[in-house]
Amino acid sequence: ICRLERIDARTFPSLYRADLHNEIDQNIKIDWLYLKAENEAQPIWESAQVFVAEQLYAQGQFSHYVVLVGTHNVEYAITILQAYTDQRHTRTSSIHQTSWSHFKQHYHQHESLFNECIMNGTLVWQRDQRVYPYIPASFINTQKFIPFEETSATFFTPVILLRERQKIRVIHGLERVKLSSEDQAYPYLLLDRSDGYTWQLIRQVISRLPQPISVHDLYQALENSMPVESS
Repeated sequence: ICRLERIDARTFPSLYRADLHNEIDQNIKIDWLYLKAENEAQPIWESAQVFVAEQLYAQGQFSHYVVLVGTHNVEYAITILQAYTDQRHTRTSSIHQTSWSHFKQHYHQHESLFNECIMNGTLVWQRDQRVYPYIPASFINTQKFIPFEETSATFFTPVILLRERQKIRVIHGLERVKLSSEDQAYPYLLLDRSDGYTWQLIRQVISRLPQPISVHDLYQALENSMPVESS
């Protein structure tokens, strides 16, 4: 059972804030929204689709998630989430879709929610092509193994990460990481060792670029260094 509180009858006649009375400790803030049918006494969760909207502060730091339940219509969900969050102090960066049966297993922990519902969820909307998903800070080994000078960063600047078996290491991003020790998550671009991005290749690419190196120059150079597969 959850408690529903109407948000704004004039602007959002069927939209409610949901309080799940959850006793489980969460390490991530979630605002729950529910689109309620007129004759519905309690939300029907089990068959629901869930829309997860990443929220950023104006300067680009990750804030929290807004979760919308109560519609299967993607366009309607996007419209509602944008209208709701536009009135808040954060803005929506991207929206992913998943099922409640899947989401309910993972939303208590930021790391699990990200892994299962963002990284492996269905992206249905993003603000623009230069928007990056935000990875939990706890996932990242911020020690930089290849030292070089980076260009300055803003909170919107993504970090370049290399996934190597179970570890995720920073290739480019110390300037971004040191902007704040309070960040819960960082925007990122992910490379995978299994795709051929070896340390030797990365070193070679870095050695050919003039320093300081920007994140986009390095990422482009790394992509260009990979052999093109013939179709």
